[in-house]
Amino acid sequence: MTDNINLGEQDMPCPEAFGSYLDPPSSTTDYPMNTVGLDCPSTVLNIIIHALYDISPESYEPSADIIISSVDLMPGYAIMPEKVIFPGCVLYDYILGFMPLRPLDVYAMAAHHKIHPLAVHASSYLHSIDTHLIAEDVCIRIGPVYLTKLARLHVQRFTALKDALLLPPEMHPATPNCTLKQQHDATRVWAHLCADPIWDTKPVDLAVQAIENTLQQLMGSLPCPDSPLAWTPRRHFWLEDGNTAKYGIHWSVICVHALYIFSILLGVAYPYNL
Repeated sequence: MTDNINLGEQDMPCPEAFGSYLDPPSSTTDYPMNTVGLDCPSTVLNIIIHALYDISPESYEPSADIIISSVDLMPGYAIMPEKVIFPGCVLYDYILGFMPLRPLDVYAMAAHHKIHPLAVHASSYLHSIDTHLIAEDVCIRIGPVYLTKLARLHVQRFTALKDALLLPPEMHPATPNCTLKQQHDATRVWAHLCADPIWDTKPVDLAVQAIENTLQQLMGSLPCPDSPLAWTPRRHFWLEDGNTAKYGIHWSVICVHALYIFSILLGVAYPYNL
């Protein structure tokens, strides 16, 4: 290793690992121990060996950069990352721990090494990313397949929301606090805002949880107690359908303009800056 630290292993669970660096196995059990030099830091090799034996590296507190470097070096040692990083294994769980802080790096790593379950998980933290600002080297690392998934998911989430909003809130029997005229006026405002060109020029994304919290606050300001009931199924459609997209990637993207529409209809202050 580059830092002259010795690490030992025996009975490796992945026989092909380090195959090009090791001598053929002896026919006897008393063959001498050989020393093999590897061109990588001991901190990185330590993670690789822990991954092979499915042992948690938590006691060493490796950084995200060390974990990513370890995964990147695995193929050079005849170790396929998708074979040792999968849901339920300790390294997968450890990566989940720092994923919220480095979602794009994890997504790029998972895409590059075709660790699909990890890419699925990482994508749920990319709800606010601007795909136009992703660096070129990161795009190359992600590759065309997963980069296309990322772009399509952004478009699909935004399109799905627009399609849902094209249907105005359901009408309900007139009440003293909410007449039929008020409901028709609200429907016209709804249709006008859904057709506003701002949809195509200034999309802003928020996490589903933020939208759920804001909708609850906005609906609490309704003068009509029947309207929240009429809007509940639609809200659930947005939140549930907005968490799942095609191509196997789960997403948490929804447009802030939905909240803008609700704020206009409810006559309350809009809590976010457009």
